[in-house]
Amino acid sequence: MSFIKKTSITLWLMYWVVINSVFANNMPHHQVKVAVASNFIHTFEALKRRYLEITPNAVLTASFASSGKLYAQIKHGAPFDILLSADRDKISQLISAGLAEKQNAAIYAVGQLALASSAKLQSPQAALLQQEYQFIALANDKLAPYGLAAEQTLANLKVEVPANKKIQGENISQTLQFFLSGHADLAFVAMSQLTQVDVKNYWLIPSNLHQPIYQEAVVLNRSLNRPAVLSFFEFLTSLQAQCLIQNHGYKSLVCSD
Repeated sequence: MSFIKKTSITLWLMYWVVINSVFANNMPHHQVKVAVASNFIHTFEALKRRYLEITPNAVLTASFASSGKLYAQIKHGAPFDILLSADRDKISQLISAGLAEKQNAAIYAVGQLALASSAKLQSPQAALLQQEYQFIALANDKLAPYGLAAEQTLANLKVEVPANKKIQGENISQTLQFFLSGHADLAFVAMSQLTQVDVKNYWLIPSNLHQPIYQEAVVLNRSLNRPAVLSFFEFLTSLQAQCLIQNHGYKSLVCSD
């Protein structure tokens, strides 16, 4: 091997050592990337504030979308550390695919479905049953667990919504926006969302009208900063966090009423 070729290889190796060192030094050692279901946006932000109070060196970044969309992103290699899904199915599928850790999975919230109605409608329940509305919004049941719960509720009530009256949101956040913007005068949304907006007219859907909305979280196999990731995951399932979650319109399996 010529001297010039040896020198070129040496310089190339030195270059990558320096580059990798720079990246390693600049990477936040406490960074946790969390994929969060749309219904949990406001509650996650409250949890984040609380967590940063007790762990000031932590860096939490979040991406919000429907559970189905986040699941697809993870399957295609999105660099998340933790998934907060709005159901359990996505978690089971990721574990089965070898992309998530079964030993680090837990139910972090039990969702509640609500039917919000505009002020001009006296009773959301009566408006739904008697079809006294112009448009009703609900999330895509193929992507959003709350959309599936809405469809199950309609089926159990034996209510068929005309196609020309149905507005479908990609996720539960978009569904709420359809309602707040006046495009729909009825909307199936998460009860937790209604704690953040000025909506007084709603019907809390009885839990026997749909399957339980168990929202599960899991640590993903590709997570990098393990101590930081496991620290936040432990906080998420702590009594402190669980009671905060319950105060935001969810039920908790840990925090008592």
